Amino acid sequence: MNKTDYNNEKKLLSDLKKGEILSYNFLFDRYYNQLCIYVLKMSDDLAIAEDVVQEVMVTIWQKKAEIKVKSSLKNYLYKSAYHAFLHHIRKEKKNIDMLEELKWKSLLEVNNEIEENVFEERLKKINAAIEGLPPKCRHAFELSRFEKLKYKEIASVMEISPKTVEIHISKALSILKKTVYLVFTFFYFSN
Repeated sequence: MNKTDYNNEKKLLSDLKKGEILSYNFLFDRYYNQLCIYVLKMSDDLAIAEDVVQEVMVTIWQKKAEIKVKSSLKNYLYKSAYHAFLHHIRKEKKNIDMLEELKWKSLLEVNNEIEENVFEERLKKINAAIEGLPPKCRHAFELSRFEKLKYKEIASVMEISPKTVEIHISKALSILKKTVYLVFTFFYFSN
């Protein structure tokens, strides 16, 4: 059978459904370039157009027995190419959305790591500032803030007056405020 016998669309479809390779070759030769141009107009990308049309052609061969043409074979092919292109776009969008989500998750993880490192670094600076307090100020401050003791209890433990405890804690807070302010300012402007 030669290609001119396929000018009759019904004969072409009939032979295609039977698995006649000549009918498929005729179909491919006749419509492949037209379909590529059609999809290229939608995609503006020749590689995408060729991929979509190749997918259509492969599907037609794989499902040749199930083909149901209602109007014309040409319309069927164009509709198939259109739907394959839409499927390609949806798949690409899904991939882009997934990549975007992964990107944001990665950035968030990196940001959390940076924040944890910054927090740890700040905590080290604050602890160093507490360690740098004069011994009596530090002792009174630690008893007040970490042991949750009241001034009278601290005075009893340190064997000093509650007023002296108040002076030590005020001095400690004053020194720490300056140090902590510098620590937070440094980290704020360095990040």
